Amino acid sequence: MSADVPEKPKSVEEKKINQLPMVKAWETTYGKSCDGNDEKAARLFKEFESAEKLTRLRNELFQLRDGKVADQTALAVVGMRRIGRHTSAANWANLMIIWLNKRV
Repeated sequence: MSADVPEKPKSVEEKKINQLPMVKAWETTYGKSCDGNDEKAARLFKEFESAEKLTRLRNELFQLRDGKVADQTALAVVGMRRIGRHTSAANWANLMIIWLNKRV
């Protein structure tokens, strides 16, 4: 009988993503060096990094925009300053996606 018992569903927070390595790398390399000008940092990332890294960054931003990232992770990676400026991590991610998709 115990074999027929379904597993207990995980809470919504447990299913959320806890790491954003490309967003963290972007912030460390480009975000800090452009003194808060995220549009310029996005343009420089697009210009100098490989297409694979750009795709990975976009995918992580889509996950952040769609609310699939744990709140603690979003706060730690995006930072309170950016969240305050854009009202939420999701809004910031949406702007980043727009800037990365912009043609130069």
